[in-house]
Amino acid sequence: MFGSWISLIPSLCRFYPALPTQKPEEPFSVSAAGGYLTYQWQKDGLPISGATASILTLGNVQSSAQGSYAVTVTSGAGSTLSQPATLTVPTSFSAWQAANFTTVERSNPAISGPKVVLGSGSASNLLKYALGVAPRAVLPAGTQTVGQAGGGWTFTFQHPADRLDLTYTVEISTDLQSWTSAGVTQQLTTSTAGVETWTATYTAISPQLFFRLRITLP
Repeated sequence: MFGSWISLIPSLCRFYPALPTQKPEEPFSVSAAGGYLTYQWQKDGLPISGATASILTLGNVQSSAQGSYAVTVTSGAGSTLSQPATLTVPTSFSAWQAANFTTVERSNPAISGPKVVLGSGSASNLLKYALGVAPRAVLPAGTQTVGQAGGGWTFTFQHPADRLDLTYTVEISTDLQSWTSAGVTQQLTTSTAGVETWTATYTAISPQLFFRLRITLP
């Protein structure tokens, strides 16, 4: 029986979307030493069929590839499961438009443009994309909540983790006329199943305070 030591390093945690003509093959890799090693990669806790090499290569990565990846390395001395690496595949507003509008609708900015409001409510296409909502759907209750903590105010919102093309900025106002992000701190509180929860805090005392979420698309 051969003794062995194993050092596991899932190395890659983020892919970027490919252009239509590209097929990127960015690998997860594991470094191991010892005799007679075998490998079994898994995604979200389930074995990946045929993924039994020391390197896992994912080509032409799509959003369905998002998840938590790890590898079990087995030798005569036993098995070791690596720490997981999370794969996030960023999307884009144009990809969201392509998935939610017909070709004719995409050619009409009065329907698919970022500032357009479809259906009931006042949320624009850009805001719905930012929050992971279909263009003709209504924002679900609890998407954004306001509370008080430690003598200050909090504003909590959630959004898909793959909206890396956007900037989310929480602003405050005392009169609904002048808005600013000065004095507002934003912190990622949880990230679960591809959804991030952020909490903005404003500690100044004010008899009334209004929050809004500004979405910026470069």
